[in-house]
Amino acid sequence: MKQTIRTLFNKQNIRHTLWNTAFVLFVISIVQRLIRQVLFRYTYESWFGSEWLINYQAGYVRRGLIGEILFFFAKNFNINLFLTIKIFSLICFILVCIFFIRTFIKKGYSLYILPLCFFLGAHILGYAMLWHKRDHAMLLFLIAAFWSFKSIPNLTLRIIIINILIIIALQIHEVFVFLSLPLLLLLFFNSFIHKGIIQSILLSLLCLLPSVCAFLLTLKFHGNMETAQTIWDSWVSVAHVNPAQLTQYSHGAISAISWESSSTFKYHFAMNFFTKSKGISSLIFLLMTFPLVYYITSNALLVFRKKESSFSTQDKTILSSLLIFQFCCILPILLILSCDIARIFFYWVTSSFCIFLLIQKKILQRVFPVFYTRFVEFINTKLSIILPPTKITLALLMLCIGIPIIEFNAAEIIQTSMWGNILRLISF
Repeated sequence: MKQTIRTLFNKQNIRHTLWNTAFVLFVISIVQRLIRQVLFRYTYESWFGSEWLINYQAGYVRRGLIGEILFFFAKNFNINLFLTIKIFSLICFILVCIFFIRTFIKKGYSLYILPLCFFLGAHILGYAMLWHKRDHAMLLFLIAAFWSFKSIPNLTLRIIIINILIIIALQIHEVFVFLSLPLLLLLFFNSFIHKGIIQSILLSLLCLLPSVCAFLLTLKFHGNMETAQTIWDSWVSVAHVNPAQLTQYSHGAISAISWESSSTFKYHFAMNFFTKSKGISSLIFLLMTFPLVYYITSNALLVFRKKESSFSTQDKTILSSLLIFQFCCILPILLILSCDIARIFFYWVTSSFCIFLLIQKKILQRVFPVFYTRFVEFINTKLSIILPPTKITLALLMLCIGIPIIEFNAAEIIQTSMWGNILRLISF
């Protein structure tokens, strides 16, 4: 009897119980926030609703494909526009969740780290919880593109399907090119490496040339204020609201296609790096958060592994290589393009995990040069010396690290952390 009581109350069991409780409460808080957001009513002038309304009624313009499809159905079938957007967004969100959960179970990975590879920076930890952004639809195309590379044996068919998927995804959002194209180029290069370096480079570029051209078209047809106004006016006939009400706002998210590149860069650069909170620059918090997120995501599968065979130190090096490579690929989004900071983390971590889960490890191991792999191992070794990765260390960091949607400061980081979400759930 005494032995049983001692077993129940030993430190390891207590820590395990507390972590399980925190994880369950966090998942409940996510579901609760999701339900509240699904029930929230959006209007045409709201930013989150109008993002989907960009169409081709003023001619071809970036991000207009889904809006044109919605316009066709709204005009010809009198659909409930925002209910349709919610259903479509929710389906994309659920499909991405299913992909991660099924793949994790299949590979024997711990479900504890799902908040890292998917929910971290996915706006679920933020106030707005923007599950209905275009990001999850875009992510499904990323999954499909890398699945096609892995699964389609015929090279010609593989190239055609991957280009079709990328071109469609680019019509959803042009940032897709940074998440997919660089690594796909490396993968195709690796496929042709037996032909020599120069020929491999040329062949890999040729394979993805249609996708590159599609991306250049999105840059050329950027859109302007006249385009935004024409698109906004096109919805008057199908919106079933007072036209005056539609035009008294600044076009919601449709106005984004009219933003000038220089002013947009200055605004987001200043906001992302030089906004101050109680005298502390947001750059300080960013410089702290990026390494911590890398440390957590590169170590979580290893530390929380169920058995040694499910995830090795070599696997950690492959995942770490992907994380650093994808981070370098999305730097233009962070430094130059207009994007919420939370979405940067979402793009970075989620794309890395998607690729790691889909592409065979032996292929990924060959993709990166030896000097790069050694550099990654050097970084991991130094980080492990500074802060040895243990379950307690990672659990505490996972509980405390939050990703604000736009502005990085101490209050936002705490409020968007797992602890912040759990305490908010308890307060409700």
